[in-house]
Amino acid sequence: MGAGAVVVAWQGRVDAANIASQRAQIDDSLEGDPDSLLIDMSGVSFVDSSGLGTLVYALNECQQRGTALSLTKVPGDILRLLQRTMLDRVFTIV
Repeated sequence: MGAGAVVVAWQGRVDAANIASQRAQIDDSLEGDPDSLLIDMSGVSFVDSSGLGTLVYALNECQQRGTALSLTKVPGDILRLLQRTMLDRVFTIV
C-alpha cells in the first residue's frame, strides 16, 4: 500500500447494464494498492440491486487489499436507498 487516495467518479446509472465496466474501473483503481478508494457518486442518477451488488463488490475488494473505501457526494435518493437496505451502516459515507 501507499499509493495515496484514488478517486473514481461514476456517472449516470449504476445498474446491470454497467456492471462490467464499473467493476473493471474498481479493479483498475486498486491495481496500485492505494491507501483509500473514494467513489464520487455526485453524477449518479440511479442505482438498482445490481448496482448495490457492485458497491458490495468494491467493498469486498478493498477489504481484501486493506484499502479504505468511502462513498462521497451521494445524492439524496441514493442515500435513502442505502439507508433502507442498511448499507449505510456498512459503507463509510462522507
